[in-house]
Amino acid sequence: MSRGRHITKKARSGRSKWLVLGLVLGLFLALAIPAGAGVERYQFKTTDYTVTYTIRGNNYPQTFTVTLNPCDGTFSGAGNQPRWGDTLTEGTIDGATINYTTDYVVWGSPYTLTASATDFDSSGNFSGTWTDTLGNTLGTMVGVAGASTFSSYKNHGEYVAANVEEFGNPETAQSCIGMPKVSKGR
Repeated sequence: MSRGRHITKKARSGRSKWLVLGLVLGLFLALAIPAGAGVERYQFKTTDYTVTYTIRGNNYPQTFTVTLNPCDGTFSGAGNQPRWGDTLTEGTIDGATINYTTDYVVWGSPYTLTASATDFDSSGNFSGTWTDTLGNTLGTMVGVAGASTFSSYKNHGEYVAANVEEFGNPETAQSCIGMPKVSKGR
């Protein structure tokens, strides 16, 4: 009987080692996975804007929704100017400077408004000046940011996989979307 009890204790001891190893591994994974999940990553930001352009005392409001690419500071999106209809806005943000063009049709002709501001703030608001293809110069503008949403790619691979139709486009693979904002060791 003592031999049987000895085998049972030894078997119990072996199981205990595996149990302890399993608990340690489980604890390690429980701590490691949330740390990786909480890494801040580059994401597209989509924001609604209302911009009021003023010239000679007249106000011309425009609304648009643009998507910012944080990898290169470019943005673009569609909008509407109540008097002239649908618009397309494209531009860049570099620190506190925002420059963009808005294209639409005025009186049946293509029309481009070019805007610039150097006080783009952390809320996304700005004010500045604009010119256009009709010869208007140095009108003023005030842009007010509305609601914003962000993409939610868990990593760069997920972004590339979601855009597989563009995989042949080197910009997809070279994009920073889904990559950590701060990498380890830097």
